[in-house]
Amino acid sequence: MATNLANLVSDFETRLVAATEPGTRSKVTVQAKRISKASLTSIIRQYARIINSAVTTTDTQRVDLGLHVRDAEPTPNGPPTVQPQVSIRGTAGNQALLKIAAADASSTRGRPAGTSGATVSYKIGPLTAPAPTSAADCQLGGLATRTTYVLPIPPGSAGQMLWVMAQYYNDKGDLGPVSLAAGTVIAA
Repeated sequence: MATNLANLVSDFETRLVAATEPGTRSKVTVQAKRISKASLTSIIRQYARIINSAVTTTDTQRVDLGLHVRDAEPTPNGPPTVQPQVSIRGTAGNQALLKIAAADASSTRGRPAGTSGATVSYKIGPLTAPAPTSAADCQLGGLATRTTYVLPIPPGSAGQMLWVMAQYYNDKGDLGPVSLAAGTVIAA
């Protein structure tokens, strides 16, 4: 294995020099260097897998070789720390279109890392009713696994105020902080 690796390293070094020297640089020498690098990388990864899977290899040896040392006890993910921001894009018929995004802009697209989705809670009431202050003041509307969510609205709610809140959850069901309430008048 060591002889094979030494030969591949030597081949790559030779082709690297040929591909970077102005007098010998050409499309052919650059392509030969890429092929040599791919072969060397493939063998190094193969040898790393062999070394990592050997029962006799200690963590100290893995560190000395620059290999990743596996965590004996994986660190559990805690509850989400990101607060979602809910916006109501519109209501039509018996549904409302919602957009759920991280309030701190930690993720520009999709859900924040470590979350599986968001619980969506809602409250429907008169136009003069105050906004809910917690998810406990609302009914569960569903679980959103995407950044857009269609919330079903009970029939006969037109003209009333719709308040919506969301909370991210992780794969264990732990809930993060609740969003601020977003409100709109339900269209007829």
